[in-house]
Amino acid sequence: MNYKLTTLFFAEVIALAFVLPVAASPLSAPCIAGATYNSECDVDHNGVINVLDIQLAAGHWNQSGSYPVDAYWTLIGNAGTAPATSYIGTVDNQPLQLRVNNSRALLIQPSSNGSHNLIGGYSGNAMTTGVYGGTIGGGGGPSGTANQVTDNFGTVSGGRQNVAGNNDANVENQDFATVSGGSGNTASMSGATVGGGVINNATGGDATVAGGFNNTASGVEAMVGGGSDNTAAGATSFAAGHRAKALNNGTFVWADSQEDDFSSTTYDTFNVRARNGTLLLGNNANFGAVIKNEGIGDGLRAITYSSQGTSWAAVYAAGLGTSPGLYASSFGTYSAYFASRISVVGGCTGCTLMYIAVNTGDKALQPGELVAANGVGETLAGSTDPVLRVSQSGADATGVVGVVYSRVNVTSSERDGEVLADVQKADGAVQPGEYLLIVVQGLAQVRLADNESVVPGQRLKASDIAGQARALRTVEVNGVTLDEGGAVVGTLLDAPDTATGLAPVMVTLR
Repeated sequence: MNYKLTTLFFAEVIALAFVLPVAASPLSAPCIAGATYNSECDVDHNGVINVLDIQLAAGHWNQSGSYPVDAYWTLIGNAGTAPATSYIGTVDNQPLQLRVNNSRALLIQPSSNGSHNLIGGYSGNAMTTGVYGGTIGGGGGPSGTANQVTDNFGTVSGGRQNVAGNNDANVENQDFATVSGGSGNTASMSGATVGGGVINNATGGDATVAGGFNNTASGVEAMVGGGSDNTAAGATSFAAGHRAKALNNGTFVWADSQEDDFSSTTYDTFNVRARNGTLLLGNNANFGAVIKNEGIGDGLRAITYSSQGTSWAAVYAAGLGTSPGLYASSFGTYSAYFASRISVVGGCTGCTLMYIAVNTGDKALQPGELVAANGVGETLAGSTDPVLRVSQSGADATGVVGVVYSRVNVTSSERDGEVLADVQKADGAVQPGEYLLIVVQGLAQVRLADNESVVPGQRLKASDIAGQARALRTVEVNGVTLDEGGAVVGTLLDAPDTATGLAPVMVTLR
């Protein structure tokens, strides 16, 4: 009896690896394996009657020449299926493969724990032996560009030449790595992710490279946001742009397009390199930007190499409204401290001018006492002006140069590679050899001589008592009233405090 393939049955019946023929008429007798060859029983036409022929002819392909309706999947869908018993797949420990154009397109590999591997795309895409729960969605190609998953629960969604895991038996917990796409990318540690791009590596635990080219996130939980040739090596660090190197834990580094590495230098810092400047634009009734340092260091450092004249500076403040261009306040010694000279073109409101001096006399100096010039000494670190040498004024002190404001401690500190003097106000008398501040112009508390009768508005000069002031006296010569000679310290503004002997004076030395 001859078999023929009918068009009607071909449209209704499909097997995974072959199409079954249709018998023209029922077999005369059941087929028996090993019996005399009967072409009617050789269903697969391989010249041998075996178990497969018996199953096809007697089990699946019945003797009546029809195919049981519940034993195949049709091209138009099946009804009455039960998921537990109606499925396409294997019942033994063997993989399931789907082909397209006679090339593997999808491979499902079994796992003893039920976390099976799914491998799509190029036929050379592969899981390392023993891996379970892995996924390769597609992509891959010949000549060494296949995709790989080398550790449990790894994922390569697509692209080519991508690797999830590192297949290192000496390193534990390399699971759950993901490469979403791109080319030549590797996510080699547990929880590491590469979103895409080319030649990117996430080699730290839970590290991420979003994309770009030739980026590496090697720190634990580090991230490269994108760009090229960036490295996030510190734990929880971030790098982006071009050649940004976040080398320390907790650092943020963004670099512009310049062909030089821009690296962090210590942990927990925010670093930005922008050749053409940084713009912070706000529209707030209170502030445009806030820089708050809750540590003990500087709040803001501004450094420039500008040499374009006095209109340019490390800090340029311009108020376009009626408020000041710059406001400074402090709970410390000064609201502002300048290590070198100050230039004020528009004048000064409420200013008291002071100088740093050193006590070169043999007596201690008290606040409010008058001091006389004694020469000049060496400059302080970071300054170009010499320090005044002063001593307590005497009865014939014609060289009075100021009023003692306070004792100061002078130390040194380093700022950006430069050693600067650190001058802090201190309490107590100024001993010989110690530094002090003296008022040379402006409001000051001046020590008046005991039992000196003074009234506001009087001008003061040095008295016969060392360091103290008295009222400037007048003399009458031939009916003409004249002021006595000697240096004038300033003008008394109010009566002295009876407890301290100090009085407010507008110091105007002449």
